[in-house]
Amino acid sequence: MRRRPEWLALRADKPYATQDELLGDICLWLDALVAQAYARDAWVGRDPQMRDLMGFVVTREEFEQKLEGVGDLLSTGYPPDVRDADEALRLRMACTKASFPYLQAVRRLGLNALEECALRFCLATELDAKYEKLFGYLQDDVTQRQPTLRLCARLCAPEGMLTAQAVYRLRSSAALASLLDAAALEKGVLAPAPALMEAIFASEKHEEAPE
Repeated sequence: MRRRPEWLALRADKPYATQDELLGDICLWLDALVAQAYARDAWVGRDPQMRDLMGFVVTREEFEQKLEGVGDLLSTGYPPDVRDADEALRLRMACTKASFPYLQAVRRLGLNALEECALRFCLATELDAKYEKLFGYLQDDVTQRQPTLRLCARLCAPEGMLTAQAVYRLRSSAALASLLDAAALEKGVLAPAPALMEAIFASEKHEEAPE
């Protein structure tokens, strides 16, 4: 049985044993976030089986299938709570003493909550190729398979912060920029730098990085 985003809360007080486990929870959070956007404002049209998703015609089944474990929640009209999933993920990271490459980058650079969300976004398509198509739909551009600064800002900006302000903060973050592909960032796209890719994905076991 596939794990679902709402299950994160059941282990909120447990430290991560491996980086694989942490990256898996990031995927659960991404699923919840995309599901929330989908349920809130992505779908328009009259036909419940075939709707225009921000300009692109796709079947409801296709989109929900890519969201795997949260598809059934969407059909009931109750997408998973993104805030609960995010809080549980952060609590687990905070109580994890091991310094996996992902956590090492977050801690060494002192990334704030918004910057860390952007880091999750930039790794998304490397963690699961399904996000390429989902991001393409949400960005109204099926050729844009990597998430943009604007998409991250729109979905992750703190309450009360305008999307444009969040984009500016992300673009202005030297700490975040050090982890991203410079050419992509110049175009407003979130993509991991080669050094980050090597650090996180060099070993299938995601061994703990040296201090």
